[in-house]
Amino acid sequence: MKDFRIAITGRPGVGKTTLVKRCAELLREMGVRAAGFYTEEVRNKNGVREGFVVVDVVSRYTFELARSMESFRYSQALPHVGRYAVFVREFENYIETLEREMRNADVMVIDEVGPMELLSRRFIQVMERIIAKPRWIVTHHIRVKHPVIKKLEAHSTLKVKLTTTNRDAERERVLKLLREALKE
Repeated sequence: MKDFRIAITGRPGVGKTTLVKRCAELLREMGVRAAGFYTEEVRNKNGVREGFVVVDVVSRYTFELARSMESFRYSQALPHVGRYAVFVREFENYIETLEREMRNADVMVIDEVGPMELLSRRFIQVMERIIAKPRWIVTHHIRVKHPVIKKLEAHSTLKVKLTTTNRDAERERVLKLLREALKE
């Protein structure tokens, strides 16, 4: 298996998570041991985004990462990003599982390195170790300026900036590159 380090960015809603989920599916289909997580939006019945959940790539274990502060009354005691209270403790508890899964993984899949995830010092340390690995696919928030994101970009072998006009072509390009790397 050939080495690859893919960094994906783009504005919110452009398809970063969709691409990462498709990459994780492809890895699974090809029998490659992947570890990591992706983040999904939680929307209410009216389609309004109320928060985010993290989904583990290996076990599909899901937990709440953030919820809009309007939707529950204890949110002021929690750190927040924009209008979302972030459950940093729950995320850090999950990091222990992620670290265990990393030991047996051939490829790391992380969606995303963003302002919510970066509230966790433990996650930043894990990202430093992931960046040093030979094979990973990581999305990051386009507006966040953080040393770990700079390092991620510096160590990537492929940088992808998704837009609404290029996302289909870029998705096919990334999946093709991934297939080729896995065959070698």
